[in-house]
Amino acid sequence: MSAASAAASSAPYVEYVAGMKGPALEAYLRSAFARRIHILDGAMGTMIQKHQLNEAQFRGERFKDHPKELKGDNDLLCFTQPEIIQQIHSVRTIA
Repeated sequence: MSAASAAASSAPYVEYVAGMKGPALEAYLRSAFARRIHILDGAMGTMIQKHQLNEAQFRGERFKDHPKELKGDNDLLCFTQPEIIQQIHSVRTIA
């Protein structure tokens, strides 16, 4: 048995109840994510576009001297604008 399998099998099981919020929802999500791979799919690009980020915002401090244009490289935002990505995931999770 792999370490991941052992961790998943030892994680407490939490049953989902419609309308869960706060600590109960967090416990359910931790339980579910410990047991299975989850894929979040949706209009992530559209949600990012609503923020109308410019080149400097895509670059952030970390990539400010990068030689190529980075605007539109949404994956970089996990590093340069993590609060925006967190906010988008929070809104999607609540929905």
